[in-house]
Amino acid sequence: MSGTNSRLVADKIRAHHAAMVAQLSQSVSRVLDAVALANNWEPARQEVVAYIDQELLPHAVAEESTIYASARQFAPLRGLVASLIFEHVCLGRLRNALAVAQTGLEAVSLASAFSHLFDVHAQKEDQFVVQDLENRVDVDLAGILGSMRQLLSGAP
Repeated sequence: MSGTNSRLVADKIRAHHAAMVAQLSQSVSRVLDAVALANNWEPARQEVVAYIDQELLPHAVAEESTIYASARQFAPLRGLVASLIFEHVCLGRLRNALAVAQTGLEAVSLASAFSHLFDVHAQKEDQFVVQDLENRVDVDLAGILGSMRQLLSGAP
């Protein structure tokens, strides 16, 4: 893959991660605002859980069989990929705890923890995995992104 094309694809991946982080942060802020104003926080919490379920967790699953599968081929990235997959497990656990939070304070704490972990997780992917794959001439980053989009769309 040409360096220019690879860079454009990597930039698309990074922009998508940044958009997901921003959307999550906005949703988490609505939980905090509801709790701070002593309003019903449960709809805001449900919004966060729905976003996680509909966007973030499917994205994580798709990454594991596309970007991470490609990155695992390279010995220097294997440990990082293993840690990113473990973070997916941790994010899932935080999501599950958030979904059954009993108090506003608990919901704010769990939603914030999820948001911060997801932000760091996305930055690690962008700065290390995507950056490394972008610089490899033997990696078809556009093909990987296409496979990921196909998985997320449910197309065969």
